[in-house]
Amino acid sequence: MGIKDNYILHEMNGEYVIIEISDGALEFSHVFYINSSAADMFRLMKDGLNKDAIITKMLEEYDTTKEELENDYDGFLASLKQKKIYE
Repeated sequence: MGIKDNYILHEMNGEYVIIEISDGALEFSHVFYINSSAADMFRLMKDGLNKDAIITKMLEEYDTTKEELENDYDGFLASLKQKKIYE
């Protein structure tokens, strides 16, 4: 399970978006705007890290609690699954 291969993270004008690639072209009808911490989570998910590894890595970068990151991760993962970006 993980993020489908046909989705990429892109930064546009200081904003992060997840875009679907279809037949080698960007599919702008499936654009998902996310914040910078969600972008970091997305990158780490694409690298194959599991939830615990992602939380540990992000605790090194962000001034927050483990519980808050776990809640953010769970919410982000639910959004990715709902949009069929994560399987």
